[in-house]
Amino acid sequence: MTLVIGVVLGIFGNPFVYEHYYALLVPPIGVAILTGIDRYRRGGLSRLGLAFVLLAQAATIALLWIEPWTKLNPGLLRSPRFHLAQHLWEVANWQTFVLLLLSYAVLLWGGRRAQKNAQLQAAGGDAAGAAAAG
Repeated sequence: MTLVIGVVLGIFGNPFVYEHYYALLVPPIGVAILTGIDRYRRGGLSRLGLAFVLLAQAATIALLWIEPWTKLNPGLLRSPRFHLAQHLWEVANWQTFVLLLLSYAVLLWGGRRAQKNAQLQAAGGDAAGAAAAG
């Protein structure tokens, strides 16, 4: 997962990101979806965490279909009618990266939670018992 986080950050940090670079986001989307499902099945991710990851990736895929470069036009910024729409297209253009990185944050947190639960169970306790005792 570290590699795909690096890919997402590398694309996001590039000052010239055009829509054909979005093809590089397809593997990180797949990794997020499959890792989320796997972590959920193993008990390392809550239902809410899985729902967030899946909804964030659905939104990411939807945003990748938009093609904001065809809609962004600096000349329209002078028109009050289109000014807000242009800013919304700009925000939609970089939300794919934010959604991917938030999904990875949820997956990393869920993975640490699963490791802690496994350590507690190996020590003869469970997370609920440790929380009640602590």
